[in-house]
Amino acid sequence: MKWGFSGPEILERERRVRTLGLGAAVRLFNDIAVPGIGGIWFGKQLFLPLLGIAVAERARAGGRAVSNIEAANAIEAIACLSAYRRNKWRSDPRLRGGQKLSGIESATFSRARKQSFYVSQPMRMSSVEALLGLGFVDGESERFNAMSINAAGRHFLKLGTSGGRRSAARIADTLLAWVLGDEIDTSDDGVVEALSPTVRLPDEAMKLLREHIVAFGPGSRRRKAALDWINADVPHDRWETKPQEIAADHWRDMRLGARFFLTRDAARDSLAELEKHMASIGGRRIPVDGTTAERIGPQLQLLRERADAFLQDLGESPDFGTAREFCEDCADATRAIASLAKRDGRILRYVDGEIAPGSAFDANAATYTTQATEDTAVPKREEYPAGVSRRIDALAWLNLDLTDQLDARIGERANVQV
Repeated sequence: MKWGFSGPEILERERRVRTLGLGAAVRLFNDIAVPGIGGIWFGKQLFLPLLGIAVAERARAGGRAVSNIEAANAIEAIACLSAYRRNKWRSDPRLRGGQKLSGIESATFSRARKQSFYVSQPMRMSSVEALLGLGFVDGESERFNAMSINAAGRHFLKLGTSGGRRSAARIADTLLAWVLGDEIDTSDDGVVEALSPTVRLPDEAMKLLREHIVAFGPGSRRRKAALDWINADVPHDRWETKPQEIAADHWRDMRLGARFFLTRDAARDSLAELEKHMASIGGRRIPVDGTTAERIGPQLQLLRERADAFLQDLGESPDFGTAREFCEDCADATRAIASLAKRDGRILRYVDGEIAPGSAFDANAATYTTQATEDTAVPKREEYPAGVSRRIDALAWLNLDLTDQLDARIGERANVQV
């Protein structure tokens, strides 16, 4: 007789992420560029999680144990499913989970609430900061499960279905019934219109969203300035000349952030080149010395140049200590190799003066990924200065949705990547 536990049919490879311990600095530079919008880039990204919170609150009031996250993730999954079914499973940057949802016509809430049903990084995660920053929920922190919808959020939900086949109350009733065990028809016109991420919110809802972007909370001044800059009919792609819409301190912060982001990207490229070299020698350890620095010389040269540019721009300012420390490490070739391997720790590791393969090292991998945060969730635009915060990209796309131009722009850029 044999004893033991059955393992899973497929073992997933460990996530290949390179955040380099810079999450707080990334967040800071994004937030001082465009405060309080997180990674949202179209209006439905706020509507759906708000609807999830509203439905979860009603379910809990009726005695059901349903968290905000479970309700919001499940509703987002059903929203994408309804959109995919309507557009015959064509890809769209506003939709996620095509592979996971493929072949599914509908699902019970008990199935949809499971983490395995939908993507591991739902759009809801990009909305958390914006829900608080734009004033649609109340909460002591950015813990989604602790958020409660407020009067502004309820008004936004109401406007988000105004003039449609399903009012906010009716779609909330439909979803609550689904949470409590009823079926939901993902081909129903009212469900698709209310939930589909590819169906724009009504004009009144978008008007309210714009009002909150430009006038709610302490971050509104910079958000309005950034939106005015985006809408200005002037070139956007150079740091040398400050646009009149942006204040001097705001422009400096964005420029410093760009220099930091470019340094981070060069650091990732340097690590990727080190990994390729390690793969070419069978995964053996690499010494941290001049020979290794010479082997990836072009990448390290670019890294040093970008780090120096940040440090020179920062000058003697005491601000941005984490970014300063990172760039100081990157400004010296040998020091950079050791420091980056220590910061990596998962794909490559620093061990006793050598670079060793980490738990996520893959000798056959040609690419690496970053965490699916706002940095990777927003379609990339090319109209802005090099390295600018992806929040500017997000706001530019959101502006197209506010002005009812998003569908046309996405249609023009069928190759937009998310």
